[in-house]
Amino acid sequence: MAGSSEDADSIDGVDLALALAHGSTEARALIEKQSRLIDAQETLARADLRHRGWQIIGERVGALIKALTALVGILILLGVGSFLWSASRASGMVVDAFTVPPAMAQQGLTGTVVATQLLDKVAALEAGAQSARAKTGYEDSWSNTEGVVVPYAGVSLGQIRREMRDWLGSETHLNGEMVRLPGDRLAVSFRTTDGLSGRVEGLAAEPDKLLDQAALAMFKATQPYRYAVFQSRRGNEAEAVATLQELARSDVLHERLWAMHGLALSAVTQAETVAIYKRVLALKPDFLPAIGNMPLYAQQEGREEEAYRLSQRSAAAYARGAADYTRSYSDGFGLDSRSRLAAMKDDLGEAARQAEAAERTQGGGPTFRASRPFLTAEAYAAAHDFVRARETLAAAGFLNPVRRAAAEKIAGAQLDLAGLRAIATGDDAGLAAAYQRMLAALKVQDLSQISLGEASDTAEEVDRIRGLMAIPLARLGRTGEAQAALAGQPFEHDQLMRTRALIAAFAGNARASDALFAKATARTPSLPGANLLWTEALLHRRDFSGAERQARDAIRRGPGSALGYRLLGDAKMGLRQWDEAARAYAGAAERAPRWGSLHMRWASALWRVGKRDEARAKLGAAAAMDLSDRDRAHLRTMMANARAA
Repeated sequence: MAGSSEDADSIDGVDLALALAHGSTEARALIEKQSRLIDAQETLARADLRHRGWQIIGERVGALIKALTALVGILILLGVGSFLWSASRASGMVVDAFTVPPAMAQQGLTGTVVATQLLDKVAALEAGAQSARAKTGYEDSWSNTEGVVVPYAGVSLGQIRREMRDWLGSETHLNGEMVRLPGDRLAVSFRTTDGLSGRVEGLAAEPDKLLDQAALAMFKATQPYRYAVFQSRRGNEAEAVATLQELARSDVLHERLWAMHGLALSAVTQAETVAIYKRVLALKPDFLPAIGNMPLYAQQEGREEEAYRLSQRSAAAYARGAADYTRSYSDGFGLDSRSRLAAMKDDLGEAARQAEAAERTQGGGPTFRASRPFLTAEAYAAAHDFVRARETLAAAGFLNPVRRAAAEKIAGAQLDLAGLRAIATGDDAGLAAAYQRMLAALKVQDLSQISLGEASDTAEEVDRIRGLMAIPLARLGRTGEAQAALAGQPFEHDQLMRTRALIAAFAGNARASDALFAKATARTPSLPGANLLWTEALLHRRDFSGAERQARDAIRRGPGSALGYRLLGDAKMGLRQWDEAARAYAGAAERAPRWGSLHMRWASALWRVGKRDEARAKLGAAAAMDLSDRDRAHLRTMMANARAA
């Protein structure tokens, strides 16, 4: 029967009741109650969701607060750790207030004032030392002790810092007194916690002069090596050497090593200098001043392969630096080492760039700073970029004759602009004349004025210039003068050995030339210098196949050598392999883009392979570059022929 309980699909009590009371008032009331119940449940559900949302937000905020609290705690711990670590690393000299007579204190010359004036005067002395050795830090004990006061402790953070440094650090304290003496005189005494002391006396009417003397005595007692450098800079060589000799007897190895370094620099002969450095390195193999200087002496003595290895070591050592070595010095000397390494590989563009970077560091003493612009200019000239060479001297103010003369008084005679242009353009006559002017600047009008083997800086410089002058003399056919320039100079010297080999080639002695070149290349297996000159000698003899072999060996040893690629191109031209010659000249131009005469050779090779428009472009480029007078005249002929063709 319709509407009966037997027909219902649900067994729920409400459904059964509704089915029985279908259409009745009771059914409608029940449905309304059910609807209100559902609405209430939805309201409760929404409220519960909102509560849960706020609960999640609260939990997240709580977690964030906990994380921030932990972070603050970590930062505090790190700050305290850093504070303690910094205190433990504290070193140097701490100057306490001096004791002075009450009458002087009433006049304003208190103990704090005396100590402050002494610190100022010592700082001025330090500035005048200009030493590679890092200066000792001086500070007073009363500054930076005020400031924020720690709650409930009654002390400032500055006072806590000072106490921690005294407790954990290795600072040395210096204190002293000023006392009156009979005869209207004053005495200043000082002493340090590690046993150093000093005393000076003077007139009471000249307290500033007395403090000058006290500052000098304090500087000598606390920094004897830098004091010796200070005296040497002022020409007081005897006082400097005496101080170093006394320091060399120190019980502290580090002080002895620095003293030996100073004595090595002031030694009369280079052999004595090298012997001292060898003893230093036996005591401490990583002593930076000795590591840095040894390659210089090896190169001067003609042991170029050894100098190359030592320069690699010195460049790495300077990059690491040392705690007691002035950073600007190690940076500058490190760049010097890299410039020297590039030059030994005949990568002259890179050598010039490193030399320029070294100049910017301003590291080094007066001699280095005076000579660096000249060295950079010469490096750019060797890379066939006379424009940059001239700009370098102009930036240093050395185009001004007065400033140049002042620099040469410190750095020694240097190539003039005409000499630099001669290097850049390959003008052998101009270069030989420039070297002769340098000899004249050294008061050497005649080579016979110098006693061979004379142990002096002037004699060594004259020998160096003579060795350089021999090559352009040989190229000019003046082989007798070239041989005379090397007279009395050592044979077991790499640069001079290959120079003698080139002279022999231009003198027509092929056998002697080849024998010397073979020995020179064997002595320097890492370096291309001997191969480059041997290539030139073989080209002079028109042995183009032999020249090609040597040029390739030079490029293998010095991939950055523009000269190596140019000589390879010359050999290929001699072999009538024009296309390969053009490629070799292109390689040279990548390494020396402003080499004017190279572009002329390149144009010649391109012309022979039929690339006449490219050849004319290279001639046009050469016309805008620096050329010797001879090359300029030849260029005009080449351009006229190109136009006619």
